[in-house]
Amino acid sequence: MAFNITSATITDDGIIVSLEWQFTSETNGLSVSGTHSLQMPPGTVAVASATKEIMIGWLTDQLEEGEEYYNAYLDRVKANLDFQETLREVTFNDDNSTLNLDDDPTTVNDSY
Repeated sequence: MAFNITSATITDDGIIVSLEWQFTSETNGLSVSGTHSLQMPPGTVAVASATKEIMIGWLTDQLEEGEEYYNAYLDRVKANLDFQETLREVTFNDDNSTLNLDDDPTTVNDSY
């Protein structure tokens, strides 16, 4: 599964009330994380018996968004990061009339 539980918050009487989670994209390796407050009333699973697998089940049952949503979100983030890597700042030529593209001739765009 792409979801992981990194920690949980419990009450003094052993009731798990929230989960710290992380989702890692299967397509690009990026991650997003958050805190999820579990719905109340709590279940009957004892804290000592609450495995990661059980808690991931609680999380995926209660989250509005699933793996498809987070994979698509992280794909958009990755596309944006990839696009950002293609950007560079250029300054005007000495006469201040046109941008100086001499450093990288591949940036010339004659379609404008």
